[in-house]
Amino acid sequence: MSAYYSTLIYGNESFGGYISVDGGRATTVGHDLTYKLDPGPHRFEIYSTSNVERAAGKFQASVYNNTSSSGALWDTLERNQAVKNLGDKWIIEAFVEEGQSIVISIRTSGRKIVATPAYEIVDFTEEQIETLETYYKEEEEKRIAQLNAPRRSKPKIIVGCILTAAFGMPFLSTLMMLATSAESASVIPVAVTGIGALIGIFLFISGMKKKVRK
Repeated sequence: MSAYYSTLIYGNESFGGYISVDGGRATTVGHDLTYKLDPGPHRFEIYSTSNVERAAGKFQASVYNNTSSSGALWDTLERNQAVKNLGDKWIIEAFVEEGQSIVISIRTSGRKIVATPAYEIVDFTEEQIETLETYYKEEEEKRIAQLNAPRRSKPKIIVGCILTAAFGMPFLSTLMMLATSAESASVIPVAVTGIGALIGIFLFISGMKKKVRK
């Protein structure tokens, strides 16, 4: 049996900040969602800014702390920008047993978290657990089906288009010059551009064919 954690957003339900579970990468908090956990102790870190914003803030703070002053005004602007990007952070540590869920509540206004996130541990009923496990099983089956479904290869299509465009026109131009030239000319440019164009066409056609790609 699993444990779970749930997230609820009060205020602006489209923004609840970002949450990291047990040191993992922070992801967007969604409203009224439930996820699986292993039973036991867990650490939840809730951020008001995204991974990208926090990384920018850390870089800005490092530059600010390790460079000479740019003047009072610029120093203030740089410091404020770093603080804004770093945002706020809250930590919740709790032990969640089998069949339980830690319900984390976040209150927001606009794009801001306006209160310290709260939490409570609740016991799920057998019916709730059965419903959740059925849902997770169906989602896993959908994911596996999508992985096994035939699909086109976008990387091959993109590279094929680039090579065809890059070598196609030069190939035609050098071929016409060679055909109309009264003097003997090197066929090397024709061969090189022609091979490049053919590789591009081959990749494009191969990428367009639907195959099972894992």
